[in-house]
Amino acid sequence: FTVDRARGTEGMVLHDPLAVAAALDPSLVGWEEARLEIRPDGATRRAAGPVNCRFARTVDVPRFLAAFLDRLCPAS
Repeated sequence: FTVDRARGTEGMVLHDPLAVAAALDPSLVGWEEARLEIRPDGATRRAAGPVNCRFARTVDVPRFLAAFLDRLCPAS
């Protein structure tokens, strides 16, 4: 998917490569812990109670892009 100019951003959204990179090197992202619940209609929302998951809130973009491009186009 591409991000359009209407949102004020240009470029590609790299969700899958970022998920793989975060699994290999969790320090690439800033994690946030929360309790989430899935409602009967499929909607996900925060809920009160003990933490049951964590999700990536921030990304070290320069480190991620360097790692991604190094894998995609390694130096000879």
